[in-house]
This record gives sequence, structure tokens and C-alpha cells, in this order.
Amino acid sequence: MLGAVFGYLVAIPFGLVHFENVVAAPWFAAPHWTFPAFNDPNAWGMALSIALIFIATVPESTAHLYQMSLYIDELAAEMGRKPYNIKELIGLNLVADGADDVIVGLLGGSAGTNYGENNSLMAITRNYSTAVLMVAGGMAIVFGFFAKLVALVNTLPVAVQGGLGIYLFGIIGMQGVALIQSEKVNLFDPKQLAVGAIILICGIGGNLALPSGVFPFNVPYLFPNGIPAIVFAAILGIFVNLIFLIFKTPAVRGDQA
Repeated sequence: MLGAVFGYLVAIPFGLVHFENVVAAPWFAAPHWTFPAFNDPNAWGMALSIALIFIATVPESTAHLYQMSLYIDELAAEMGRKPYNIKELIGLNLVADGADDVIVGLLGGSAGTNYGENNSLMAITRNYSTAVLMVAGGMAIVFGFFAKLVALVNTLPVAVQGGLGIYLFGIIGMQGVALIQSEKVNLFDPKQLAVGAIILICGIGGNLALPSGVFPFNVPYLFPNGIPAIVFAAILGIFVNLIFLIFKTPAVRGDQA
């Protein structure tokens, strides 16, 4: 938080912060609501295309829950408490995510999962209280009606956001490494290396290198404008892993290698 405040103050004399929208904004305003255009002939095709993003969000949501379970149980052990094992609630977690997407989508919002940025904040602060999260969510909803505050938050320069992103998203990656360690994933296994390598290169590389982060494979009705890199990576990872499950190779002993 201090880093964000300091970066914001430094950005002001460099002309990176603009307050025109803050001055023009009213004190209070209701958020912009939109509702599904079911009468649009393209609506159902677009809805199906968005729904297929679950191929990427389900693994993401699952990984986030396992990450939080790992960190919460580690903190519980330090405090002499029993582990919570929230990773066992994966089914309930996915149902909650889906229900949230239905409600938010009907009100014009974007679909999402239990975001990794929030996971990072919890790992940084070591605060995993559900009461705190519920209060924070309530505060975010209330503050959304204060138009000047919303405009002020939007003055945060991209450079400062980028600095925060380095920390937050870097911690998401480190949490993934911690999860691999805790689950004892065998990274000496060529099969594990193959699946992980394909997901990393197609997901991260495709998102950075391809125009708009989309693979140019047009699938009518499903992905008419191409397949997003994160979805393409998830599909390839599932497919390659399925190949290894179907065509199992015999184990090789050390003296046979």
C-alpha cells in the first residue's frame, strides 16, 4: 500500500495523473447496468462462446482453492490449530463460482473465478478471515456508488499499476511453485514436463506474442474470432494428458535406463 501511495505521488509531477474526470464526476451515481440481449440473433452464439471459457476457468479456480488451502493450513499449523483442508470443498467452490457468473452476467458484469490477485493479497497479509472478505466485498459495492471516488481510483497511472502487478502476479506464480512442491509433483517425469511445458508456452507465449492473445483457429459459433491463448493452452494440456492416460508406457527401472 505504501508503495502504491509513493508511486502515485511521484507520478503526479511527471504529468501521469489527470484529475479532470474526478472534477467532472458527480458525487454519487449508480453503476451502469446492462441486461442480456436475448432478442439479438447472435446472442446465443456469443453466450456459448463465453461459456466455453470454463475450460480455462475451472482449472484456474481449482488451482486457486488448492493454493489457499495450502497457505491456510500452513498458518493453522503455526498457530497450533487443525488444518482446514478447504481443498476438499472443490465441488462447492465450483458451484459457487458458476452461480456467481450467472447472477453477475445477468446484470452486465464479467464472469470470473476466485481471482489470483485476491489470493496474493491474502498470502501477503496472512489474513484469510471470511468476515474480512465479506466486509471488503460490501465496502466495494458501496464505494461503487461514489462516482468521484471511482474516478479518483481510475487516475492511478499504468506505471504504478504495473509495479503492483509485478508483485501480485509474481506471488501467484510463486504460490503455484509452492503447490507443486506440496503436492510432490514429479517434475523428473517426462510426461509431467511435456504437459506443463505445452501449457506454459501456449498460454503465456500465445498471450504475449499473438495479436490480442488469440490463436487464429476460427471455430464457427464457438470461437469465430479465434481461440484465446489461455483456453487453447488448457485444451492442449487436457488433450496431451489424456493421451498419456490412454497410452500408458511401462515403467523403466534405473538399471534398464
